[in-house]
Amino acid sequence: LSAPTISANAREVLHMAAPQVRLSCEQADAVGERLNLVGGTVKGKLSYLAPELVLGEAPSPQSDIFSLGVVLWEALTGERLFDAETDVEVIELIAQARVPLLSVKRPTLPMRLTTAVHRALERAPGRRLGSAFEMLEAHREVLRVIPGSTSGPALALSIAEAQRALGRERVPTPPPVGSQQP
Repeated sequence: LSAPTISANAREVLHMAAPQVRLSCEQADAVGERLNLVGGTVKGKLSYLAPELVLGEAPSPQSDIFSLGVVLWEALTGERLFDAETDVEVIELIAQARVPLLSVKRPTLPMRLTTAVHRALERAPGRRLGSAFEMLEAHREVLRVIPGSTSGPALALSIAEAQRALGRERVPTPPPVGSQQP
């Protein structure tokens, strides 16, 4: 994948080379014309497509906002948002866009954070955050109200603690804030 970039005017969102998802002939037939399939190929990871894309509508910057919302929701819960046995079932879940409340899954998260993530995951593109810049600003607001430091090392420690709590420890624990590194 290429590195994501934000355009100069912050109206367009993320531009990256996306992997392709291949559907079997049976899966493509079951989904029908909705995905505008070309040879059974969809650009992108299936579980991160926006509802409008699985319904055959044109992509927009809000489609990317939805995908980013899925990534954030999954990072905060440690669970897959749209997970099913088959690709066809995943597509149906995305089309419905029923998103469990973060405030129920993780009641200690700041309400502003859960609100920003859920705005990114709105089913209707017009109800989502308007741009990557708006999403950035929403998250800056969250960081402004969190008590304590929001420095890089403090955030890294917080992420490591969350991973341990979720039983998904993947990265080494960073040194405590203020400690000297060798």
